[in-house]
Amino acid sequence: MFSQPNDSSTHPKLRALSLRMACCCLVLSALAYPAELSAREKIIRDKSDNKSTAISESSDEIDNTLDDVKQSRKTLLPNGPMSRPAAAWEDFWHLVDEKSGLSMAFAYTTLFQAATKGNYTGPRSGGSSDFDMIGRWSLINPDDHEGWINEGTIGFATEYRSQFGNATPADLGESLGSLWGITAGFNEEDFTLKELWWHQHLFDDHLAFRLGRISLDSIFDAYRFTGANHFYTNKAFSRNPTIPFPNTGLGLVFAWNPGHNLFAIVGGGSADGREAETTTAQQGIKEWFSATTLGWKPKHDLGTGLYQVTFWHSKARSGNPLPEATGYSILLQQEFANGWTPFTRYAYSSAAVTDTKRIITAGVVHEGSPRKPTDRVGVALAWGQAHNDNYRDQWTAELFYRYSITPSLRITPLAQIIVNPAKNPYDQVIGVFGLRGRFTF
Repeated sequence: MFSQPNDSSTHPKLRALSLRMACCCLVLSALAYPAELSAREKIIRDKSDNKSTAISESSDEIDNTLDDVKQSRKTLLPNGPMSRPAAAWEDFWHLVDEKSGLSMAFAYTTLFQAATKGNYTGPRSGGSSDFDMIGRWSLINPDDHEGWINEGTIGFATEYRSQFGNATPADLGESLGSLWGITAGFNEEDFTLKELWWHQHLFDDHLAFRLGRISLDSIFDAYRFTGANHFYTNKAFSRNPTIPFPNTGLGLVFAWNPGHNLFAIVGGGSADGREAETTTAQQGIKEWFSATTLGWKPKHDLGTGLYQVTFWHSKARSGNPLPEATGYSILLQQEFANGWTPFTRYAYSSAAVTDTKRIITAGVVHEGSPRKPTDRVGVALAWGQAHNDNYRDQWTAELFYRYSITPSLRITPLAQIIVNPAKNPYDQVIGVFGLRGRFTF
């Protein structure tokens, strides 16, 4: 199965794909708008900061994505030939938000990854683009004088993923023999309504529920760096490969804030498999997945912490050999005032509903500086063990640097090292190098 591939045409394709990404970056950079905000815009943004339906810190949460797009950014090229139209576009949406409670954002993200040569026959490079539309519409108590107390909100998100090249980045994990994917998302997918839910705060915001089409992997066991669009791409860090998260579908989640910075999140949804995180036998099987996250977010002089434990349960699949499974995850994250945020996680799964039985991750991210407040740099290390005794333990490391070229465009070079790929007994070390570009407006 793992034999030396024929790469005679790889370099021309790599050059063509790299040129395509470079051209996209140059075009998108021309759409930059000024980093400085008007006094009215600052008032609107300060007011909108009080609104939030975010249940977790995940960068994939709709509210967190909207806040990220709204950030004022000091960048290499703060102005461009399209700065005035872009500023007018942003001004328009601020007025819409102020008058109607509707917030909208759009994002176009590309990722190209290529692996070093090895003894495998599948693709060793792939590219994908992802166009997202994200929105939040406050309909109940949108402008309460106390700051959106007991607000009722509709949240929605769509996405369209397309492949460029011979494969997508999501295809490479299996090709290289990795125990888990080298990226989350970035596959090929038709236009999809990813999320559509109603979120209601109750009892002076101490209790909330979310009902509808929900992405559970951005809620349970989620932390600051969940999601492959902003920070790490490897699933060891951007997701939890021990948990058989269901594909986006019907779900119900309750979030309770009893005070003292404590929180509890309980809920679940239809479990029909998700990408390569589940075995192929699980795809198309619909059962119920449930989870509970209990946590504490202390705030002190050093910074805000996040200490949480997640328990999950997946029922046995009807007419399918996949067993009933349970698991848990312990996650610790601590933000410091100097911009450094270290984290660590231990996760375990009782049965082979995913390939990964247990995983330990640890890493640190530095977020911004006075001169470059939106730049990010991170490094992380993971060790994982498979359910299959024939697979060896795998080590994975990732390093990234996210750089803001313009207020709208971010470029992120990434590098991964896979040591002892679990499903590939012939390669000891594989390097994976990538470039991610993200344009928001």
